[in-house]
Amino acid sequence: MTEQGISPRDTVAALIACDGDGNEALVMALTWQDKGGVAELTQQSDPETGDKLQAWAGLAEAELVLQRFSKGGMQRQRVKRIERIQNRMLWDRFALRQRELQQKHGHEGDNQGLLFHGADKATLEAVINEGFDIRVCNAAGSLGSGTYFAEHSRYSAAYSEAARRAALNPKEVRHLEQQHSEGQSGLPAFLPDGFAMLLCRVALGKLTAGEPGLRRSPPGFDSVCSRMDLKRNDIFAVYDNSQSYPEYIVHYQ
Repeated sequence: MTEQGISPRDTVAALIACDGDGNEALVMALTWQDKGGVAELTQQSDPETGDKLQAWAGLAEAELVLQRFSKGGMQRQRVKRIERIQNRMLWDRFALRQRELQQKHGHEGDNQGLLFHGADKATLEAVINEGFDIRVCNAAGSLGSGTYFAEHSRYSAAYSEAARRAALNPKEVRHLEQQHSEGQSGLPAFLPDGFAMLLCRVALGKLTAGEPGLRRSPPGFDSVCSRMDLKRNDIFAVYDNSQSYPEYIVHYQ
C-alpha cells in the first residue's frame, strides 16, 4: 500500500479496520487519502460538542463497525445505532501508553487490536466517561484479573445480553435511559429494550499466552491471549487501564 502513497500509519489503520483484507484496506485508504487519512477518521472532534462526545458515526465508519460486527458472528440487521465515542482525556492516556510500547518494543509495540467488550449498560456508561478500571475485574477469569476483549462480537454479546436479562437493578437501567431521553449529556443513547457493546482500540504490544490468576502481564509482555495460535485466538486481556480506548458503542436488538 505504501507504493500507492499510503502512509505506514494509515496502512496499519486500514488493515485493522478491514480485518487484514489487503484489497479492502487499499480501497478504504485511497478513498480517505485526501480527507485526512484513515488513521484520523475515528479521531475527528465534533465542533458543536467539544472534546468529549458520543456522536453519530459517519456512514464510512458505521460500515466498518458493521463489518466487524457481522464477521464476529452477529447479524448486522440487529444493529440499530452506532455511536462514535470521543473522550479526549481517555484518548490522551491511550496515545501516551501506545508511544511507551513503541519505545519499549519498536515495531512490535505498534501491535493494536480493534476488539469487542460486552457488559451491562451501567458499566458501559462508566467506561465511556471514565475508562476501564481493572480494580473491579473478576480475578477468577481464565486470564486473571484483567480487562477482557474479544475478536468476535458473539462472545461479547453473551455478556451484554446476560447482563440485560439478569439486571440486578432494572431501575438503574431505566434511569440511564431516562437521563438520555431528557437530553442530559455524557451518556450514550441506550435502546430501552435493546443491548449494547463496545468496539475498542486496544494496545496489545508484545503478546503472549495467558493463564488463570494473572494480575499483570508476564514479565517482558504487555498483554495476553487465550492461546498463541493467533489465527484462531479470540480472547485478549490487558492489565493497564490506559491500554484500551472505547471507540464505538454498538446498539442492537
